[in-house]
Amino acid sequence: QEAAGRVPGAVPGVPPPDPILPAAGARERVEDFRADGEPRLAAGPRAPAPIEVPGVGEAQAHPTLVGQYLIPNFVSPAEEAAILSWLGRPGERECAPAWRLREFNGRAYGKAWGVRTDLRARTQMVPAHPMPSQLRAVASRMGEAVRAVTGTAGWRPTEANAILYRRQEGHSLTAHVDDRALSGDVLCNLCLAGSAVMTYTREQGDARPPQQALGLSRPRALPRSERVPLPRYALQIQTKACRFEYAHAIDNADLVDGERVSITFRQGAFVPHGGAAAVWEADCVAEPGATSAARAGRASAGPKA
Repeated sequence: QEAAGRVPGAVPGVPPPDPILPAAGARERVEDFRADGEPRLAAGPRAPAPIEVPGVGEAQAHPTLVGQYLIPNFVSPAEEAAILSWLGRPGERECAPAWRLREFNGRAYGKAWGVRTDLRARTQMVPAHPMPSQLRAVASRMGEAVRAVTGTAGWRPTEANAILYRRQEGHSLTAHVDDRALSGDVLCNLCLAGSAVMTYTREQGDARPPQQALGLSRPRALPRSERVPLPRYALQIQTKACRFEYAHAIDNADLVDGERVSITFRQGAFVPHGGAAAVWEADCVAEPGATSAARAGRASAGPKA
């Protein structure tokens, strides 16, 4: 019988092979989008063979950016349409909370649900807006995807952050790292309404996890930067070196289709009484302004949030 929390076939104590290495059946690396929207293939390392995610599809590991995975067509056009309709548009009929123009990590519209994070106070608090039932199905599939690529079961997001980008309004995502202590080891990013290209730039500093946590079975020179296409309908997963060693950004010019909606899901450091399920709409009643808090990682947080 397999140990709890492990993917069947995993060998305890033995790290998986580096996803950088070519594998039989490896696919060409996608670098960018052409003007017609089709992917442009790049020269250089070939992408490793994909990882099968039962009931979801295939997770493709990036050939050089350790810990970055992409699952194309994670949602169907019909699922996307339902989510976008529910989200609404700024100033029009929309779900709660309302879209707000924000300047944090770049100018764009944003809204969020689930556990609230105060980066300045190094604190997380109970939700003002519970995780919505409209996102429950995709979040459940994300848990299966995280299990497949990391070997760990039980990942369930406790917060979700939606961002609406409009190229003509000058929107962008400036280079940053999601808080290394408060935001968890895995980030899942759902790509809706349009495609984009994300630029990863390696961080400099000393506050980094040990080598094994970065997904490297032996010392390896990591690339200084990478441009990663994020196609519409896809799910991006950030783990290991990609999560902890790199800042990520989207320039205004890299909003390929002019408009894009992303929803980033995290399993944060704060787990309310009743577990992760207690932040979901059907399972809790949250009071705005509640102050139950978790103070996490004051010493272990990285140099940037």
